[in-house]
Amino acid sequence: MDQKQRARLAILKSVNAQHIKESEWNRNTLLQECFHSLERYQILKGEKEIAQIVKIINTNDAKQMSHCEKTIPLENRDYYVVWDSAQLPVIKCNGKSLLSSWDDVVAVAFDTRIVDAEKEQTFLIRG
Repeated sequence: MDQKQRARLAILKSVNAQHIKESEWNRNTLLQECFHSLERYQILKGEKEIAQIVKIINTNDAKQMSHCEKTIPLENRDYYVVWDSAQLPVIKCNGKSLLSSWDDVVAVAFDTRIVDAEKEQTFLIRG
């Protein structure tokens, strides 16, 4: 196998892994209900952006909250949602959308982290 074939195989493996991940997301009913209820959201795909969010989570103490507390989001600010499973995507949404879909967002996984990248704050919601 020459260098060109190896590069092509690596690309195919990467595309296939992404396809498998997205298929798992489509079968996750709670995740699909969350996506449906959010007005606007963006699934993060860039590794640099995800690494930046993970760095904020790892370097800051998270304020722990109950799932029934909705005091975090400000309507005019963007937030990142990180669930406790590496199989789930990291999403970006605005505070208004997050507030209106709160129950669906925190129902996706037992632990949900809401990250305010602007203030570098992390909130941990335990289900």
